[in-house]
Amino acid sequence: YIYVTSLPVIGAFVIIFADDGKYAAMTQGYFLFLILSIAYYNRRVLIVNAVVTIVVNLAGAVLFPDAYLKMHSMQIWAFIMFVFILAAAAATLIAGRTYKLFEQVEVREKKSAHVVGNVRQSFNDLKSSSDSIYGTLDQFSETYHRIADYSKEIASGSMTQTNEVSDSLSMYNELADRIISSEE
Repeated sequence: YIYVTSLPVIGAFVIIFADDGKYAAMTQGYFLFLILSIAYYNRRVLIVNAVVTIVVNLAGAVLFPDAYLKMHSMQIWAFIMFVFILAAAAATLIAGRTYKLFEQVEVREKKSAHVVGNVRQSFNDLKSSSDSIYGTLDQFSETYHRIADYSKEIASGSMTQTNEVSDSLSMYNELADRIISSEE
C-alpha cells in the first residue's frame, strides 16, 4: 500500500511546492502507478491507490489552487480526474477477473493433483494385488511340487510294497509247491 500511494502523495507535494507548473507529466505518473498496481491482482490495492490519488490531489487543488492551475486549467483537471476514475474502475475489474482466473486454475490444479493421486493409489493397489497374486501362485507352485514329491514317494512305497507282496506270494507259492510235492 505504501508503494502504490507513494507517487500520488509525493506528486501532490511536488505540484504544490514547486509552484511553477513544470511537472505536467505528474498526471501520467499517476496513471503509471495505477497500471503498476494491477500486478498485485488485488482490488483493495487498486482502490487504495485511486482513492489516495484523488483525495490528496483534490485536497491540494482546494488548498493550493494556483499551483494546480499553473499546470492545467480546471476543465483539463476535471477531464484527467474523469479518465483516471474510469481507468481505476477498469483496472479494478481486470485485477478482479484475473484473480478469479488464477483461483480457477488453482482449483483445477488441485483437482488434477487429486486425480493423479487417485491414479497413483490405484496403481499401487494394482501392484500390491499383483504381488499378492504372484505370491499365491508361488505358494501354489511350491505346494504342487510338494504334492508331486509326496506322490513319487507314495508311488515308490507302493512299488516296494508290491514287490514285497510279490516276493511273499512267490515264497508262498514255492512253499505251497513243496508241501504239495512232499505230500505226493
